[in-house]
Amino acid sequence: MAYTSLKDAFLGLQATQQPKDLFGVHSTSPMPSPPDMATAFDDNIMGAQYDPFSVDQYMPTLTDDEGFIPVAKKLPKGKDPVTGKIIYEEHYTVGFGDYGPHVKKGETRTKKEDLPRFKERVKMRMPYLKKTFPNFSNLTFGVRNSMVSSNYRGSLPDSPNTIGFIQEGNFKEAAKEFLLNNEYRDAENNPAKRGIRKRMERLSNELLKLSKQK
Repeated sequence: MAYTSLKDAFLGLQATQQPKDLFGVHSTSPMPSPPDMATAFDDNIMGAQYDPFSVDQYMPTLTDDEGFIPVAKKLPKGKDPVTGKIIYEEHYTVGFGDYGPHVKKGETRTKKEDLPRFKERVKMRMPYLKKTFPNFSNLTFGVRNSMVSSNYRGSLPDSPNTIGFIQEGNFKEAAKEFLLNNEYRDAENNPAKRGIRKRMERLSNELLKLSKQK
């Protein structure tokens, strides 16, 4: 039969065929529920590749550990054992612990402008952790978080025995060894260096906790 329009063709087809022919075999089975989007989203996150070397996750601890200096100044590093006079660092420090000959006297920074620079300085030190600790990705966040901070400060690279114990997975000995450090001992009676002891003790405690999970 010939139809003069698409509408006529559809009406003719509708008149000669059953609904099942148009729309498929009817089923009494319930229609499947739509996916739970919240669960699907969580599954997608869990399945995504997690980067333990991304610095953003460590910045809250680092900014707290470093503190912020809005106007560049020379920080005290100890006292002269003979005269008792305070000895200051050679160079100025400004912002989030930015220290060196490039920092000039009287230089000012705001937290907003210095945070991106701080993150870049932290990123520059991450390859050392990646190269030195093949097991870094398998450590707890608490240990990694503390390692990043102590690595930035320089305390971790200066303790080769601690590095060796962490590489071996001997976290209990690493926790002990890390505090057998001249920098840690020298900071005990130096108010200007209390922050060093705080972050070193945190890494030691995190390593000890990890050793008890084995």
